[in-house]
Amino acid sequence: MLHNDSGVFPQTSGHKPGEMASRPGWVVVHDSARDFYQLPLALAEGGSLERFVTDWYTPLEKPVWSRLAKSRLARSTLGIHSRYRAELPSALVTDQKLNFISSLAVRRFLRRPYRDEIEGAKAGRLARKIALRAGAPLLATSYSAAAAFRGFGNGLKVLFQVHPHPRSLRRLYAEMMSRDPDYAGLGAEPEASAAETALRVWEEESSLADHVLCASQFSRRSLLAAGIRDERISVIPYGVDSKLFRFGRPEKDAPFTVLFVGQKVARKGLRSLVRAWSELGLGSARLILAGGHVRDQSLLSGFEGAYQEVPRTSLQELVELYRRADLFVLPSAAEGFGHVYLEALSCGTPILCTENTGGADIIREGHSGWVLPVGDREPLKERLAWCATHRSILREMREEARRVAERHTWEKFRGGIRGALSQVRLENAASQSRRSSTGEIPSSGAFWVKQRAAGGEQ
Repeated sequence: MLHNDSGVFPQTSGHKPGEMASRPGWVVVHDSARDFYQLPLALAEGGSLERFVTDWYTPLEKPVWSRLAKSRLARSTLGIHSRYRAELPSALVTDQKLNFISSLAVRRFLRRPYRDEIEGAKAGRLARKIALRAGAPLLATSYSAAAAFRGFGNGLKVLFQVHPHPRSLRRLYAEMMSRDPDYAGLGAEPEASAAETALRVWEEESSLADHVLCASQFSRRSLLAAGIRDERISVIPYGVDSKLFRFGRPEKDAPFTVLFVGQKVARKGLRSLVRAWSELGLGSARLILAGGHVRDQSLLSGFEGAYQEVPRTSLQELVELYRRADLFVLPSAAEGFGHVYLEALSCGTPILCTENTGGADIIREGHSGWVLPVGDREPLKERLAWCATHRSILREMREEARRVAERHTWEKFRGGIRGALSQVRLENAASQSRRSSTGEIPSSGAFWVKQRAAGGEQ
């Protein structure tokens, strides 16, 4: 069984000498610069990346693209300067620039929202064609996976489940909305608002996959509740760049400061947090809300003046906010993991998270933070009030918080991905061999020959 609470798998260093000639690497697909390209990077580092398929990738190693990416239009409108990693050469990448530009134009000029399932499906179909031609296994993230896996037959299919299972989220959101009006905005979440046909497509991803990777125990529990067997699930926690998110301490004479970083949406528990803070009335204490603009103004209505909003920040400004905060709070209804927890911990800031997040998997209760029940405001108020009067203890917790982050590096995450995929591939090959010897199904090699003969790569 590949499930591993710590995310520690055998650290692979790529193919053995001559192995690349005997079998292809993985075809990886996702749109955007998700997780800073950690999945394709993991396989590129190990020499086992056949091809990375995405919507846009900027080949900044080429001078003409490097100059273009520095232009104001490219940085402010397209954002293509961030669509590159030097460790991931563009020679290993296939993108869909024309589709990206046309989709961007539709969204900007016709004011249509971005839809993950549409954009991801385009990349997924292309990845499937490439994998069929190469006889390669597929690793796809949520929203690309259904299109990638359909028609892939007996080829090895692995899903990286970015968010918890959609059906589980729909049930959770419905229950929370019926219980607390502060969570009424959950109805706008994709899993709650999508048509049943779209939800079934998202559900299909984990059903079609031979194995599912995810980043938190909450995501794992949601998959189990959806009927995915435990032996088909591997949990690999995310990482953080601890050199970028540097350790710091708040100024001793500064007021008690609580920081929230994230999208300002109902799923993040924003209204419940602001209400709890307002009811406490902690005098000069500050609640700072950092992240994008508020999409739904009703989330903060009635609490004007109770918080300080920081709509946009540079990366350096964000790091300073983390370092100078006494406490980081993100009381989310649900997270696939929650990168911001590790960012805060890396800066030495203890965290308040909920049981429905990856934060619950990585901290020691009372040593680097606290885990709260989801959607319950009273425990949140009690912990905030306690922290406001125990700042010296929070300062003592900062070094332990930093140590937690140092144990969760991106290097460890990538090693875990390689180890899990290597094990999945070995077990799949053994299973294919057993079935082939008994005549149940063709071996993987015979499968690819038949697919090509039948035009299956089209």
